[in-house]
Amino acid sequence: MDFMDAKEETSNTLLLLIKSVHSAPNSEDISSIKTLLSTLQENHSPLVKLAYRHAVFPLLYKTLKTHFPKHPLTLKLKPYYLNIVQTNMSITAELLKSIALLNTHHIPTLCFKGPLLSALAYGDITLRQYGDIDILIHKKDKEKAIALLKKEGYVPEIPLKKQTQKPFFNAVNVLGFHIPKKEVFIEVHWELLSKNYAIHWEESSLWEKRETLVIDKHPLETLSHTNHFLYLCTHGSKHLFERLSWVCDIDRYVQTQQNMDWKEIFTYAEQIGILRILCLSLHLSQTLLNTPLTKEIEKKIAQDSTVKALGQKLIALQFTNASPSPKGIHSFKMLLAMRENLSDKLRFIWYALFATKLDDFRAIQLPNYLAFLYPLIRPLRLAIKYFK
Repeated sequence: MDFMDAKEETSNTLLLLIKSVHSAPNSEDISSIKTLLSTLQENHSPLVKLAYRHAVFPLLYKTLKTHFPKHPLTLKLKPYYLNIVQTNMSITAELLKSIALLNTHHIPTLCFKGPLLSALAYGDITLRQYGDIDILIHKKDKEKAIALLKKEGYVPEIPLKKQTQKPFFNAVNVLGFHIPKKEVFIEVHWELLSKNYAIHWEESSLWEKRETLVIDKHPLETLSHTNHFLYLCTHGSKHLFERLSWVCDIDRYVQTQQNMDWKEIFTYAEQIGILRILCLSLHLSQTLLNTPLTKEIEKKIAQDSTVKALGQKLIALQFTNASPSPKGIHSFKMLLAMRENLSDKLRFIWYALFATKLDDFRAIQLPNYLAFLYPLIRPLRLAIKYFK
């Protein structure tokens, strides 16, 4: 069942939202949107809630403002949109401030997702809904960066005890910080992904090839197009694309970055074991948003029959019902099926059961000499969570 087959099972509200986030809705799309708007009558609340949940509110408003400027819903959504604009500008200002702080203290940074992705793939920091800032630093700088941010008043999401820092840094790839009196959250990564996903990017490959993007006259360094795009595919896949915005990221990146080296992208995806994840992401984007792909890319996607099967399951799970889908063992099975190599599947199972996560440190902070107990804490927590 592809999206076209699933339309009858898709709620009008969700179908309206999907049609409205196309980068360039055609006349048929606009006609469908008009018809679907009439089915909502005066009950616009479900659409507003759904747009927020899928983090595509700015895209919905842009389409309505462009094609239905005098519609009552367009006027009703304007204050919500302006609030998002204000939030995005505030987050962007904090991004520039935190990058300047780290760089001034000789801590190199790479920005990704958030405001930078919005500017890069959407052409406007206000068109992508985001709630945090993601910054990558070198592993060797993590303790220095954390100490600096704490000194400047940033509040870590976990108040790490000194005796717990070594096992934490060895097990976890990121630490988040709240900015007091501001609704801004910064995640400082020293590895691109958690070990739990059994996907390893060489640190050197992230820093040797990088791009520079200017936001508000400030040059910011970011991941190369290959690494950034593969990260977006991986990020959406690990969350089972439960937000439509993560499919939009794939679509907009493909359509705006004309200098993408597809040969390099497919080669590197195969090298790190995420070729199926790449193909699945492109397949979903094309199916839901009509993303234009070359015949060569379509051929590569068609070579793996599991991609289409997974796409059908994800569409049925996430895009035929307006309610959030519960997670369980079926989610784990789908994540496992996304890996094409047996060795990666086995590592994924092992890490899922025994690799220490951020939540394990939330539960208990052990000193370094007891850190060997953490692999036992995770299965215990899982057992309590699923079998209590």
